[in-house]
Amino acid sequence: MIIDGVNLSTLGLVVQRRGSSRAAARVQHAISGTPGAARRVRIGDEAPEARLLTLVGYLRGSSVADLQSKLDELKWRTRAGKDLAVEWSDQTGIEYVGRRESLDVREINPGAWIRKGMGIELAILCEDPRGRETTEQNKSTNGSPPLVLTPDVGTAIMPVKITVKGNNTSNLVDPTVDYRDKSDAVIASWTYSGTLTGTNTLVVDSERFTVELDGAHASGDLSGTIFDVDPGDGDYLGNPAGPDIRLTAVSGSAEQFKIEYRRRYQ
Repeated sequence: MIIDGVNLSTLGLVVQRRGSSRAAARVQHAISGTPGAARRVRIGDEAPEARLLTLVGYLRGSSVADLQSKLDELKWRTRAGKDLAVEWSDQTGIEYVGRRESLDVREINPGAWIRKGMGIELAILCEDPRGRETTEQNKSTNGSPPLVLTPDVGTAIMPVKITVKGNNTSNLVDPTVDYRDKSDAVIASWTYSGTLTGTNTLVVDSERFTVELDGAHASGDLSGTIFDVDPGDGDYLGNPAGPDIRLTAVSGSAEQFKIEYRRRYQ
């Protein structure tokens, strides 16, 4: 197991058994429009379920002091309340994010601790796993809308951050971003009421549920739905990359249209 980029085997941890089980579902409720008319929806009835990762093994040390030092570091790296980025070393590129649920420590074979060390059972309650790296897709050719980006989805609903930058030559007026399914039907959309010049950058983040213009709060100027992306809205046979996110406007062009996300998995 790798936590925050550190392989726990470097602490002398020997894994005997590991597992993953579903925990209670965590429902993401809709948030409706105050301030402004924007609201958030999550496509589907509820958010992906959390899961409990468990690891059973033992710590080895060269001395009592060494063993205690390794145990202290394990406790510190997985301390209560800390957000943990967790990977299995044989599942590269996929990451869980969660918090320690429990850490049980027991002595194995009293009097023979040098051979076996201390028994460990670590449980971490995690959200569904997601891609370790943030994926970024953008069009920055001063193009006139419509501009279309197709996210490379995983298997679970994922938040998305959308950036739209205006253009000094042809200001972007009332930009609208649509979320469309495999049949090109609009599932959800939002519109920013205003004009974006080349010095203006609009960022709409569905994970944080924020709307910012040049770093300042601007949700009052947004109407419609701030959406997440559901891989079920794509067509894995005909369009394995998933649904589309499309920028249009009353007039003008965009210097940049960008989406950022981390793929999530069931």
